[in-house]
Amino acid sequence: FQRWRNLKSTTGSLTPKSQTKSPYKIENKELKSYINAHPDAYLNEIAAHFGVTAPCISIGLKRLKITRKKSPFSIKKETK
Repeated sequence: FQRWRNLKSTTGSLTPKSQTKSPYKIENKELKSYINAHPDAYLNEIAAHFGVTAPCISIGLKRLKITRKKSPFSIKKETK
């Protein structure tokens, strides 16, 4: 209750501040072209190329709806 009172006295209203969205660290086109050129690259290798962390690459791939796991159906086809 005290924080609300302080907020009302300093800003004059109780409306929450809007959160600004930060831009992506990696451009979608660059990441897609790198994945197409290096389909077997590990996340750490991709991260080293772009100068970011592996979780950042993972988030970028999820944003582009690209999966890095092998499909069990394609593995069965290759082993036959």
